[in-house]
Amino acid sequence: MAGCTSPPSGGILLKEPSALAQLHARLEREFAGTPLELRWTEADGPPATQVLRIVLPQPHGFDAGSAAVRPALAAVLDRVADAGRKQPTWALRCSAPSDARKPPAQGIDRAGAVRDYLVLKGLAAARFTAPQAAPSTSTELTVSARELPNPR
Repeated sequence: MAGCTSPPSGGILLKEPSALAQLHARLEREFAGTPLELRWTEADGPPATQVLRIVLPQPHGFDAGSAAVRPALAAVLDRVADAGRKQPTWALRCSAPSDARKPPAQGIDRAGAVRDYLVLKGLAAARFTAPQAAPSTSTELTVSARELPNPR
């Protein structure tokens, strides 16, 4: 049965990977061999927190002088939106670079375009922090998930 776990021979029940861990695995699998970088961290709680940083270097995110999301970035964002629609507690932060010799406002506009793309794909705008200019030459999307305590 899909989604069920059973104890291995030692009688230990294996915990099913979190939705964010599943997204991480999907992105690793589907974008292997591309410039996409994934950075995973977990922090013990309470509450326990998982963070996935998705990093795509220029020029894969935006064309020079443009804040329109390029197809390579859109493909990644589509997977995030697909998983994120089912996880309303995920929080997201977007940052994007400015072109050389352009003001940080261009990076903020690009990060806003990433947020707007995901909102159009069904994620609530309230889940996002304010768009930021990236200090690097990469577009970054950070997805945070907190493990909710069990109801008593």
